[in-house]
Amino acid sequence: SSGTPGVWSQILPATMTAPGIVLRSTIDRSTDLYYAGTTIGEVWAGPSGTSWRKIFTPTSAAKVTDIEVDLDNPAIIYVSVEGSTGDRVYRLQRSSANPTLANTISQSITADLPTNITVQTLAVDQETPFTIYAGTNRGIYRGRSLDCGAIWSWTAYNNGMPQATDVRDLEVHPGTGVMRAATYGRSAFEVNTDHPIGSILVAAG
Repeated sequence: SSGTPGVWSQILPATMTAPGIVLRSTIDRSTDLYYAGTTIGEVWAGPSGTSWRKIFTPTSAAKVTDIEVDLDNPAIIYVSVEGSTGDRVYRLQRSSANPTLANTISQSITADLPTNITVQTLAVDQETPFTIYAGTNRGIYRGRSLDCGAIWSWTAYNNGMPQATDVRDLEVHPGTGVMRAATYGRSAFEVNTDHPIGSILVAAG
């Protein structure tokens, strides 16, 4: 975007999201498409931060807690919304690489994610297709699909972490698979989400 260096300028008019307030944002770098999630669960998209339009509203008007673009397939976006039951994690798919022409198909992938937990952050596994992680108020869960996204299942992914850790942020390194978790009052942790490159478990020959 253009503008005077060091001077902020508004790119998403407040009237477009009323009565919602923007809580989360991210960018699809491959198409320069901006995303914004609001307190009423709406997700908006704007090419280069302009011409915004609403692309998603969840089944309940719960606030968006995270938005993550799949770097291996930027047409896929994962969205989490606040709540302890019901639909809390969604997989969105743009129908076109051109954001001005795209329709968005949404799918709840909450599936068997346990109730009474709130998803606060998401991370996409760049080494294993159809695999994401959800940081919650009671630890980390891994969501996977073995049939190209049709059916999803969730399992706890907390080996080595304190019990019921409140996880506030997750980041996965796209090359090494190392994931780091920032927690509330329990410090930070990291884990290899796959066997480290060069380990005996993946050696051949």
